[in-house]
Amino acid sequence: MNSFKLEALNLRKSTLIWACSLAAVVFAMLAFFPSMQSDAMRQLAEAKLSGIDPALLRVLGLEVMPDFTKITVYFGYLMQFVVLAVFLFAAQKASGLLIGEESDGTIEFLYARPITRAEIFVQKSLALLAAYFGLLVVLFLASVVGYMAFSQMDVANALRENLIISGGLLFAGLIYLVL
Repeated sequence: MNSFKLEALNLRKSTLIWACSLAAVVFAMLAFFPSMQSDAMRQLAEAKLSGIDPALLRVLGLEVMPDFTKITVYFGYLMQFVVLAVFLFAAQKASGLLIGEESDGTIEFLYARPITRAEIFVQKSLALLAAYFGLLVVLFLASVVGYMAFSQMDVANALRENLIISGGLLFAGLIYLVL
C-alpha cells in the first residue's frame, strides 16, 4: 500500500467528522435566515448600532448597516466563523502530517521502504489536499442546499454565489495547508 492510500485512509474518519459538523453548522446558520428578513430584526440591529459611537463605527466599517435581508450578505457575514474552523482544520492536519509518523514510530518503516523522503512527503500532502477538497465539497453542497431551502434563490444562482465563496475559501485554506 502506498503512502497516499494509507494517509487517505487515516484522514478519512476525522475529515468526515469535520465535514459533517461544519455542514451542520452552515445549514443551521442558514436556517436562521428567514428570521433576519423581518423588520423587527432590522430595527433591533439598527437600535444596537445607534448606541455605538459613530467614530468607532467608521473604524469598523459599519457606517452603513449591512443588509442581512439578502442571503448573500447574511451568509458572507456568517462564513467568517466557518472559515476560521476550516483554517483550524487545515493547520491541524498539515502540522500533523509527518509528526504523527514520528510519534507513532512508523517513520522508520517508511524510510526502510524503497521510496524517497520527497515521495513520502508528496504522497502525504496529496492525501491531505484530497481530504481538504472533500471538506470543501461537503460545505459547498450544504450551503447550496441551505440557500435553496431558506431563500427564494434558484439552483443556478445558488451555485454561482457559493462558487465565489468556496473559491476564496479554497485558496485561503491552501495557504494554511502550506504553512
